[in-house]
Amino acid sequence: MHLLRKSIDQGNAEKTLEALLMPTAKLQDVRPENAKHYQDVLHHAKTQKRKVRAVASCQN
Repeated sequence: MHLLRKSIDQGNAEKTLEALLMPTAKLQDVRPENAKHYQDVLHHAKTQKRKVRAVASCQN
């Protein structure tokens, strides 16, 4: 999954797709034509997760 995290951070939709297609990702029905969408959604989710962690760390 390191490859997936790295590709998301780099904004590389093709590399993200490659990582999603790897057997270790254990995903089905991943479609190459949706590569940009996968990249955008995963990047947004990762950004939101970082924001939540930052807020939580400020509250502790």
